[in-house]
Amino acid sequence: MEERIDLDDALNQAVVERREYIDKRLMPKLKESFRHYHTSFQNVYNVLLRKGLIQEDPYRNDFKISEVITPSNEPYLESEKMEKMSIRLSQFDSILEFLTNYYQFSADFLNLKRLKGISSLLNYFHWTKLGIGSTSLNTRVMADLVQHIKQGSDSLSANIVSDGCNQLSKLTSEIFSLLKEVTAFSRQLYKQDIRERVLYKLSISSEPSNQAMDDAYNQIKRSFPRELPDMPFFPELVHELVAEAYSPQRDKLKQELINSLHIKEKKQEKKQDVSFKPLLLEAARILSGASIHMEKAIAKLNESQIMLDQRRLTIGERFRRWVMNVVQKKSEKHVYMVEFFDEKTGATRMIRIDYDAFSENVLKRARALSMLSSKVSSAYMRLEGSEEEKIYEYVSSIVDELHKMLNTLPALDTFFKSETPREMRGGIRGIKLEISAIKNVVIRSNQKRHEYIAKKEEIEQLKKLGIDTSVD
Repeated sequence: MEERIDLDDALNQAVVERREYIDKRLMPKLKESFRHYHTSFQNVYNVLLRKGLIQEDPYRNDFKISEVITPSNEPYLESEKMEKMSIRLSQFDSILEFLTNYYQFSADFLNLKRLKGISSLLNYFHWTKLGIGSTSLNTRVMADLVQHIKQGSDSLSANIVSDGCNQLSKLTSEIFSLLKEVTAFSRQLYKQDIRERVLYKLSISSEPSNQAMDDAYNQIKRSFPRELPDMPFFPELVHELVAEAYSPQRDKLKQELINSLHIKEKKQEKKQDVSFKPLLLEAARILSGASIHMEKAIAKLNESQIMLDQRRLTIGERFRRWVMNVVQKKSEKHVYMVEFFDEKTGATRMIRIDYDAFSENVLKRARALSMLSSKVSSAYMRLEGSEEEKIYEYVSSIVDELHKMLNTLPALDTFFKSETPREMRGGIRGIKLEISAIKNVVIRSNQKRHEYIAKKEEIEQLKKLGIDTSVD
């Protein structure tokens, strides 16, 4: 008898400790994962709105939410597709906003009913199997919308949508993994409520037997509406409960349950060297700020290049070039001899610049840098997963590349201004502002890089002095 009381006390204690673990360790991770999920969805959603594939829901503010629900899955006519998907995507976004900003993430609040609603919401779009062959209507339509963006000429939008879908797929798997653990404990909390509020009131023979289990189940079922009016009746879990209380194997079952609730302590990790990776990652994110200025600079230079072409060609020359383009199916390259100032030597020299190749390279680098602006982008997460040395090499290579561009951009700007006739120069837009903005980005990124180098050197000096610099 005393052994059974000890088991009951051990079970109660295991539930308390498990609840604390769920609330302090898992729930913050779950909430943060949902925030990233919502951000990734909004990235995709906003592109679809901007491209006119869906419309703003005029009744969005009238959509009141008091609980996590799932938007409609009902079929619709092809002619209604834009209207229906616009409403459904708007509601999906609103529900995610409610979930991440107003929902209570705790073991007691996220009961089995609410967990079922959250799981249903996550399954509304099958991001892990996004395809036009999906059995889910909403998933098929979403796959079609995404494919339309990817096949378009706007590569930046295509990258944003592609990255967003990849993140949603990854986050869906992460969230379901966390929900599985939370749901397993919620099942035990459900049984614990019945133990504390119903089980002690039953009139059952003390001897464990199948008959005692049947009697307990029937009595619990009859008293459920009275004792637990706000809880649904789950036959499977009640059968588990009565087996743990009245079956011949009850002590074994209860001990197994206690073992499953225990927190498995991780082995103490070995001390690790201090990591200054966050400094390098911040340096990389700062560099992403140069992308928009690089794109603007090239856009302005392209305008100047077109004006220069128009100035240099007579009508006869334009006709001959048109004939050559038709025959060769290839445009003439724009190669210029530009006066270049070398900051290292202080000397001025003439260099040959293939403007088409240069401008294409700048835009390509700008698009790559823009992907580092979001911490949930695949490009940033790949960089974050790299070793410190690799990140340092990457940041250094980008800084060196931007330095070269900062020498070439003003040289081209000066060239176009000087070669364009005086009467046309008023139409040329200079790029001094863009060059200055890119320089500021490089300076700020270099500050982080130099801070990283200084801290690494400080650690090396401490190691030489025999001072332990590792952390637990």
